[in-house]
Amino acid sequence: MTIRSVLLSNGRLCVTFDETGTMRELFFPVVGLLNHVCHGEGTGVFLWSGKWAPLFREKDEVTARYERGMVVTWKRAVSKSLPFDLVQDAVDPYVPVWVRSFVVSDFSGDITVFFRHRYAIGETTVGECAAWSPEEKRLYHYKGSIWIAHSLILEPDAASESTCSLGELEVHGVAAKVRDGGVRFLPDAPRVLGNPVDHGYVESAIGVSGSLRGPVRLNYVAALGSNKEDADRALDEGLVLGFSGISARTRHYWKRYLLPRGFLWKVLPGEPGTGAAREDCPTGGRPFAEANAASVKRTRADEGGPGTSGTELPRDAGTGESDEMWAATTRRTKGFEPPACLENLEYLYNSSLLIASAHWSENGAIVASCDDDIMTDYRDHYRYVWPRDAAMVANALLKCGITHVARMYLKFAAECIHERGFFWQRYRPDGTRGSGWHPWFQQPGSLPIQADETALTLMTAGLYLDATGDLDTLQSLYSSLIRPAAEFLCSYRHPDGQVVLASYDLWEERLGSFAFTQAATAAGLWSAAKISRALGIRGTGILAEAALDLLEGLVNNFSRNNQGIFRSPGELVDDASLFLIPVVLGESGLAEHERRGSGRLWKTLVETRSRVGRALFTGGGMARYSGDWYWRQENFNYPGNPWIITTVWYLQAGMVLGVLRPEDVLARYMSSPVLPAAAGADTAHETQEGEDVSQATDRLRGIELVSTDGQYSRRRHEENPELPVELRWFTSVASPSGAFPEQVHPGTLKPLSVMPLAWSHGCFLDLVNSLR
Repeated sequence: MTIRSVLLSNGRLCVTFDETGTMRELFFPVVGLLNHVCHGEGTGVFLWSGKWAPLFREKDEVTARYERGMVVTWKRAVSKSLPFDLVQDAVDPYVPVWVRSFVVSDFSGDITVFFRHRYAIGETTVGECAAWSPEEKRLYHYKGSIWIAHSLILEPDAASESTCSLGELEVHGVAAKVRDGGVRFLPDAPRVLGNPVDHGYVESAIGVSGSLRGPVRLNYVAALGSNKEDADRALDEGLVLGFSGISARTRHYWKRYLLPRGFLWKVLPGEPGTGAAREDCPTGGRPFAEANAASVKRTRADEGGPGTSGTELPRDAGTGESDEMWAATTRRTKGFEPPACLENLEYLYNSSLLIASAHWSENGAIVASCDDDIMTDYRDHYRYVWPRDAAMVANALLKCGITHVARMYLKFAAECIHERGFFWQRYRPDGTRGSGWHPWFQQPGSLPIQADETALTLMTAGLYLDATGDLDTLQSLYSSLIRPAAEFLCSYRHPDGQVVLASYDLWEERLGSFAFTQAATAAGLWSAAKISRALGIRGTGILAEAALDLLEGLVNNFSRNNQGIFRSPGELVDDASLFLIPVVLGESGLAEHERRGSGRLWKTLVETRSRVGRALFTGGGMARYSGDWYWRQENFNYPGNPWIITTVWYLQAGMVLGVLRPEDVLARYMSSPVLPAAAGADTAHETQEGEDVSQATDRLRGIELVSTDGQYSRRRHEENPELPVELRWFTSVASPSGAFPEQVHPGTLKPLSVMPLAWSHGCFLDLVNSLR
């Protein structure tokens, strides 16, 4: 599979790049709807240095890292023989403009660079036109209501005082039919042949040639619009701002949401409970908060400023000026730096926030993944809005302070919801019904839907109320979304009210009444009741009563013989969706109500987490369920591939249920922040001497081999130690740019299926926020 390392988006324009920096997807004006490029085919940057050579090669070592915003830097992306030191990409937060900037430091001499394009505007190669405008020095591709304008400009490097102008270089462009061989790079001269205009399935190139003297930036700018005038206006702004202006705007936009440097170090509790101090940690073995406070006081005293009496700087758990002041103070402290392992965790949090946000479109759609590579096998993709994924991503971003994503998603959901109050399996990003695999005709009384998608969307509305208090928005959505969804869930139960009617499970694979669907329905109804009370709507007590009936039914109908809860009545299958039950109950507020009662459900959920965790632990993470077939690897005796989301849920459930303390999770990570250097299954399972991978898995699950008359059987230990599911697993399965896949190989931890997956990033944000 071709890994997508980077997504950059502003809600209208979204571009993705693979590991070599090649653009793979281009979406406009709706993120995820139509991919306007041919999967990187024919695109690239080519330079003349005696012969034509591509800027990016598959064999080159390329590392992409997000900056503080929709900006990415490609390091070691070019050969030392080429003039560019590094390459940077940025998307403006307000205007549909993408700029790729090439930094030239020490080079001085003649240069020829061409940027070649092969688009498929509207996701088809039919009827496109490419034209070069020599007066404007702009290259256009257009079809219907999609126009793409390109140009090049030189920009002084911010680190130097040199001046330059585009007049020093000649800019030219050509177009040609792919049928005729496309644009042609002459092998013995720095020239490209083509036509000033061409149509059909076309290819184009825009380039510069002439004398170049560093330090300077060469900026390639592409802007999109619904017509030539709109595209030109956006391109004008991009050329005026340059890379420096656009990157400054995006950094300023995202500054309020991203964690400042050293933030996680600052909020660590004073008594972590476990984990030995590392030699390179600046605490010297003291409690974290104590060492932190001491260092801040010492710094202020050394500088002679306020605080010489021992008063420390304000260190509230937010992302305001006090956090930035604290981070700046730690940088000035001699010998004091936040541990690198926590900086890695902060980077993953920030990149996850950017990547999850990049899947959101201005119309409120949140697609599961923009990765088109899976189309090679399935001729379909993940560029759909599953209300399940979208609601959980919106919830995660809501907790990060990004409230507009949840608000717009709820408006999108109000447009999509069926008149009876439920959602179909998935939707296209424009709100139309998407393809699916659930048979239309089901058993009497059931529908080909996932009831949990309706419930989770109601939870989003409840969390939005908690986070914003925005009654005006919720009032405007009440009759179109909240009331019909709540009424449907309230009616979609068996006559006794204690079990939900049949719908598809969280994994979209089987029809029945499932424990997670039941818990999510209860949480959704509880959220709807809370919203109704806040809006002063009478007669909504029936919603809260229905939620409590479902909680009672969860214990009465889904649990068995002190073994905890199972996936469905009469089906003894261990399923990771059971980890999510305490999480949704906690977020909706139902957990507090249940704990004030008998607490019977809470005790049952602790038993459930222990049993399911031991059954699904594999590759250092958690599989979806026993016998999972999706992307299953041959010759592996495992329950299934470990997924990012299920591994997060295992840790989250432990913290919600009180089995795990957040400070213990962080302390264990700090004591050993990375997996051993060796790759493979032995690394994932940390085999001991003389063990193979299967034996290591059994040991960590608490299973032992027992011999009876020469026959061996596997028996579970009565002891129930906490499984070694660690934060370091997440840092090991993420790409260098911070992208998470859907799932990983249980032996090598290599990514499988799509990458990145918005759901994976949303769940990781939830995990780190739980630690905070």
